[in-house]
Amino acid sequence: MTASATQALARFAQFDGTAEQPHGSNHVPGITDFLHTAGGVTTGNSPWCCETISRVLFDVGIHDLCNPAKFGGWVNGCAYVPYLTLAFRGGPQWHTSGVPGDLGICVWGGRGSDSRGDHVVMIVARNADGSYRTREGNATGPGGFDEVTEHTRPASVFLGFVRPTYGATQKPAPPRPAPIVAPRPVTGEPPYRRALFLTSPHLLVGSDVTAWQRRMLARGWRGIGRVDGVYGEKCAAVAGQFQQDCDAHGWPVGQVDHIVGPRTWHAAWARPIS
Repeated sequence: MTASATQALARFAQFDGTAEQPHGSNHVPGITDFLHTAGGVTTGNSPWCCETISRVLFDVGIHDLCNPAKFGGWVNGCAYVPYLTLAFRGGPQWHTSGVPGDLGICVWGGRGSDSRGDHVVMIVARNADGSYRTREGNATGPGGFDEVTEHTRPASVFLGFVRPTYGATQKPAPPRPAPIVAPRPVTGEPPYRRALFLTSPHLLVGSDVTAWQRRMLARGWRGIGRVDGVYGEKCAAVAGQFQQDCDAHGWPVGQVDHIVGPRTWHAAWARPIS
């Protein structure tokens, strides 16, 4: 059985009105707990536009985003829009105009915008004026809070469009492993709350990011930059380097995936500083 754009749009529509519980929490059961690594790390509360797209495509049997080497360590999807651009731009699935079922990469422009993509949507239709009707996760709905909803977006905000492999035979779906149980904290180790990783439409922020940044600086990892509570690309790079260093010194934390899951978090406090 092969999936069509019509099936993907119908599946996306089934999520209409799905919202954060509570509002503003980035906690969306069925979406923000969907992505997982091969080792069993799951996301937790996080910005979720790309996670919604991942869930929809996976549910209809499209596995274009099931590539941890390209999409940030998650085996069944993607959480960071720039990874989509890096993976598809210049290839046969990248297009300059969108048709229903395509993924639209939006760039908002202005301060803090990422030229590789800020947000991802699914195209529902193209309007007569050239704008696009879209369905999106983590988008402002009629009530003023983030949910799965429809929008109309001008053509000017789109960097490009990714056309999923509708109608094509797909590779097998990756299995879902048992979730990792967080190790028992050592003295001074804050409780593990969620995975730290690159996310869109906003980068992950919080006191747990701040705590991890401070700990890594204390361990001598200056490449992490300043302590600002924002998990950006410098943090992800240091996470991967730290994972490699842990493995090299006999303190295995699992795969080098640049994701601060429970084992990588624990190692930041429990592993002796070398």
